[in-house]
Amino acid sequence: MKTKIILGSLASVLVIIISCAIFYVVSGSNVRERHTLEYLQARGYSETEISSIQVKHSFLNRVLGYNAWAIFVEFEDEPGIRYEYSFDNKLITITQTGFTGGSGDKDELIANLKHLER
Repeated sequence: MKTKIILGSLASVLVIIISCAIFYVVSGSNVRERHTLEYLQARGYSETEISSIQVKHSFLNRVLGYNAWAIFVEFEDEPGIRYEYSFDNKLITITQTGFTGGSGDKDELIANLKHLER
């Protein structure tokens, strides 16, 4: 009887922890997506120029001391190029940290990127 109570309690705690983690990631993603859109609009972009904003979270990055949130933005006029942004939780700031995609000569690609913050 005691083992059933202990297992039930552990299962309940596990469900609560998983639910809290899911809520944290989903709500945090929504907040960071909104902040990123506001950041891009402040830099002169309209919503129609932005193809997608994807927010990813990694608990492992947080444990290792890296930024837990990565934000990827793709613009309508540069399909296949995703610009990466990071979100600083302490300062509530967004900075562009790089890009992915594209092919060919690296220097030529960088010179032709339209949305790279220099």
